[in-house]
Amino acid sequence: LPTTATQSVVHNNIRKSNSIIHRQNSNVSEKQKPFIAIILCTRSQPTWKSIKDSSLYSLLLPSIFKTVTAQEWKNYRVELMVGFDAGNDKFWERPKHRHQLQDFADKSNHNLTVNFMALTKGRP
Repeated sequence: LPTTATQSVVHNNIRKSNSIIHRQNSNVSEKQKPFIAIILCTRSQPTWKSIKDSSLYSLLLPSIFKTVTAQEWKNYRVELMVGFDAGNDKFWERPKHRHQLQDFADKSNHNLTVNFMALTKGRP
């Protein structure tokens, strides 16, 4: 996860441009809004039994929901891109767990799309 200082700088930069973007986006479709991607890799723990055990559910998403303002959700298209090891992460390989995380994001009333990518290690 990014450091608090990094989050603060990014968040302040978003806020500084917010008033300009707001005027530009008043009648803009979702796909035309400025795009912010939060990209990360994750690895499950053997003790995780449900999505509620994951740090994405318990730490990351609540942090995003508290940090991004209602006006910022309105002005930006925000997507979470989550990478996990293909063939080496049984928890995230289960579609049920990926769908549950997106359902949690949907129920939060924020416009956050969660995308999962099964990543394979490249061979030299």
